[in-house]
Amino acid sequence: ICFGNFIMAFFVLKESRQKKSEIRAKRSRWVLLWEHLTRPVVGQLMLVSLLSGLAMANMEATLFLLVKDRFHWGMQKASFGFACMGLMMAFTQGYLVRKLMPRFGEQKMLLIGFPLFIIALYGIALSYSVTAMAFVMTALALGSGFINPSLLGSISLLTSEDEQGVTMG
Repeated sequence: ICFGNFIMAFFVLKESRQKKSEIRAKRSRWVLLWEHLTRPVVGQLMLVSLLSGLAMANMEATLFLLVKDRFHWGMQKASFGFACMGLMMAFTQGYLVRKLMPRFGEQKMLLIGFPLFIIALYGIALSYSVTAMAFVMTALALGSGFINPSLLGSISLLTSEDEQGVTMG
């Protein structure tokens, strides 16, 4: 799927923001990164995005080992658990966020999402039953589902149109 997306993006999608004659001289990625990280709010949101992404990636990498040891789940059963969490996150980002974001805004969604996310990450270590783990993973899916679109939305609102792609990239 990723390779298909790459092929489609490379051959089908055209640059919509600039013409070849308008493309600015390329600057170092490190310079661009430093410029964006030193912006007052944008830099903080970028760091929060990085840290929440790292937390999620580390959770995913270690959760297989935890459910194997704690619940004696094999690869297939654990994969179904991850698939269920993925569906919950897709539902959260694809439906709930679309309904809730206009009503509450990015900031309130972050204020709801982060406590859910943090409590759920902590709750994983305290879950000694499948039922408790299911509740914790639901909270994690909701928290993560609220955080990601809210962070990206906040960053896009705080940057100019011609810098949004560079900033989020």
